[in-house]
Amino acid sequence: MMAVNTCNKLNKLMISGTFLLLHQVYRVTTMECGTVNIVRPRVLGGTDALKGEWPFVATIQNQSNYICGGTIISNRHILTAAHCVQKKNSLRILSPHEVIVRVGSYNISNESEMGVVQRNVSDIFIHPDWDVFAYAFDADIAILVLSETITFTYGIQPVCMPADGIMEQVEGIVVGWGLQENRMRAEIPRQTSVRAINESHCLREDNGIAIFTSARTFCGGDGDGTPSSGDSGGGFFFISGSSWAQYGILSAIRANATGHVIPNAYHIYTNLTQFKNWMIETVNQTGGEVGEAVLSIIINGYCDYTDSADPDKAFYKCWLYDIDIQRNNVEVSRFVGSHLLGKTNMDVESIHFQNGTMYYLPNGFGLFFGNIKYMIVGDGKPDGVILGTKAIRRSDLQNLDKLLKISFLRNDIETLNGDSLWDLPNLQFFRLIYNRLRTLSDETFIKNKELKEVYLNSNQLSSLPASLFENNLLLEIVDLRKNFLRTIDERLFQTNSRLRGISFVSNLLEMLPANLLKNIFSLTLVDFKNNLLTTIDETLFETNGNLTAASFASNRIESLPRNLFRNNSLLDIVYFRNNSLTALNDNLFEKNEKLKSVSFASNRLALLQRNLFKNNLLLRWIDFSNNTLKDIYMDFDEFQQLRLIDLTLNNCVNAKFVRQTNRNPTNDSKIFGNVAEFKRHVSASCIG
Repeated sequence: MMAVNTCNKLNKLMISGTFLLLHQVYRVTTMECGTVNIVRPRVLGGTDALKGEWPFVATIQNQSNYICGGTIISNRHILTAAHCVQKKNSLRILSPHEVIVRVGSYNISNESEMGVVQRNVSDIFIHPDWDVFAYAFDADIAILVLSETITFTYGIQPVCMPADGIMEQVEGIVVGWGLQENRMRAEIPRQTSVRAINESHCLREDNGIAIFTSARTFCGGDGDGTPSSGDSGGGFFFISGSSWAQYGILSAIRANATGHVIPNAYHIYTNLTQFKNWMIETVNQTGGEVGEAVLSIIINGYCDYTDSADPDKAFYKCWLYDIDIQRNNVEVSRFVGSHLLGKTNMDVESIHFQNGTMYYLPNGFGLFFGNIKYMIVGDGKPDGVILGTKAIRRSDLQNLDKLLKISFLRNDIETLNGDSLWDLPNLQFFRLIYNRLRTLSDETFIKNKELKEVYLNSNQLSSLPASLFENNLLLEIVDLRKNFLRTIDERLFQTNSRLRGISFVSNLLEMLPANLLKNIFSLTLVDFKNNLLTTIDETLFETNGNLTAASFASNRIESLPRNLFRNNSLLDIVYFRNNSLTALNDNLFEKNEKLKSVSFASNRLALLQRNLFKNNLLLRWIDFSNNTLKDIYMDFDEFQQLRLIDLTLNNCVNAKFVRQTNRNPTNDSKIFGNVAEFKRHVSASCIG
């Protein structure tokens, strides 16, 4: 496991009148990073750094000879460029005993400088993709492991790892002891502001640099003559919230004879976001840990009571709008909005992330709204705003232990980490619909013992873990419509005896395990419409005595077992529309005296026998349209509750009975309003 800690601190909550300003919130961890002690305006063209201004920069030396710049990323690890320890077109790699690292250094010519710590190197890790014989500076990254740890001080601090991809046109800082105009190495570090440039622009303006780039580099610079040779291995530093992160390593410049950048040329930087996992794993495996940058943002919103005809059901809700989160690891530093008089954040019961762009959920909003019960991310309307949320992580939902219902509507979520919902012990309702979810861990709901309803429809799930709902003994509804499920394990619902409704509409199911519903004694509704089922096991509903509705419309079912519904005395609705049935057994509905609605439309039935519904005198709605009926012996007079009988588009008849009311007159010759007349018409056409 990779352990990435976040450096944060806690400030005060201030409320002024009905407006609230929630000041920056940080979480203190064992690894703080990216702290600087001096902040100055933008530096143009390069200027001397102040002592202690950049506490995470390091010098890498061969004995007393300066080699490259580097950066402190842990108390035992220094980040630098691979070409600093293995030059291009050379097989020779510097051995650890040849390298010395100095941190806290300012004047590199002063051997006795106060506050400097010098360490030997015990190991060197070069990225395995580094190719010394290639033109491109791809994977130009190395990590030095120090022989002894260093203690962090005012002048010695680690930098943060980048939180997400480099952003175009962002200004960063490059610091180093590069060559000066006189070709002498600078004794004290110089710094300059550098802009990360759009790659296509960079290559168009300086096509000579293209051969040295790769998909894991980025361009920087404004062609102003900085940085220079000797700054290699140093960092491209970028302010991320309150912390400095390193987004790049200076790999190559196009230099003139003096070692300075050719006018209008650009520099090449290794994009550290592409190597983040390798860096973290290497550090962790060699006795260290790194910190990750967090970007703090302000969220806008307004709060009011929800509309409800029943005042007792209205709750206090905040709508959050104009959200702009396009990168990972962003935290809420402040909520700017209005409360009703006398209300505060602690009175908020519901939050709705309503519009804007929110690729990732912000960290820390649970610290502001710790009492919320309901949370909505996105808009469920077909033409609603799409926030674009991509993932859900456990850290996103911390400090929300009172949450009862959570909805992610119409987003781009592909990943639901296995532990994402573990800090929501009271969660009862989970909805993630119209997203791109591909997989679920068997531990997804393991901590949600109060869970009652799960809606995962309109995703891209192709399989389900057998133990997905094992710990959810109170589960009542599961909706998995519109996915790509081909099979269901018979153990999926083995502990869910309180389950009332399940839907697998519009999947790719070819069969159902005979014991799938065996332990679901409270089951009332099942819907397997629009799948690829060809058969149904006779014992599928054997233990579901409370079943009232079953739909298998739009499958490929060719026959039904005669005892399929023998134990379902409460059965009310049955749909087998659009299948391949050629015949029905007389005793299919023998035990279903409460049956009211049946549909066998769009099959291949040729016979409607006399006794099919002999015990179903409460029938109100019968649909056998679009079959191949040639013989109909049913006596419709027996069904006093009938409202509709549809026999249109059959071989012997094309008519329907619709019970007429004063508000529904009809002159259609195919529609009969009197059951006796309809019966005579059918008898004349379909008997004998």
